Amino acid sequence: MSFLTVKNLKVAYGGIEAVRGVELEVGERECVCVIGANGAGKSSLLKGLINRVAHRGEVRLQGERLSHLPTHAIVQRGLVLVPEGRGVFTRMTVAENLDLGAYLRHDKAAAATDLAQVFEAFPRLFERRTQLAGTLSGGDHRLDRLSAHHPARPRTVPRTRPLPNQTDTENLPIF
Repeated sequence: MSFLTVKNLKVAYGGIEAVRGVELEVGERECVCVIGANGAGKSSLLKGLINRVAHRGEVRLQGERLSHLPTHAIVQRGLVLVPEGRGVFTRMTVAENLDLGAYLRHDKAAAATDLAQVFEAFPRLFERRTQLAGTLSGGDHRLDRLSAHHPARPRTVPRTRPLPNQTDTENLPIF
């Protein structure tokens, strides 16, 4: 059984079809890239996976059908989308933004441990933890955005942009 299975996924905005009949199978710990020009539907595809946009077709995570679930239930099952662009709450601190990654977790002590691991992996974020996220430099902002999903303990992390280089993730704890 595939870890993530997508069958005949279609996303449309009004009468404009952004994604047409995507078929995708992703194995556990497998990295799959969806490549296309601006406007080709990459972000719409990923938003369709987590029900952020209306779609048709079938999405399954380890055999469980996700298409009927609300986004927060999909996140609880471990399918987490990393926001594109600045994608943080600018008037909240770095630590508050990272805490939001664990919002749906009930094991708060373990979530605190996971946050500590993020700060250990990225000491720069620890130094900036009390700083408003909207005032971060571009590089620090990318670290904050990249790290924000880890306290959620995702099982898979679809991204709308590739990582610029391996050093951004080589120290990330694997859950």
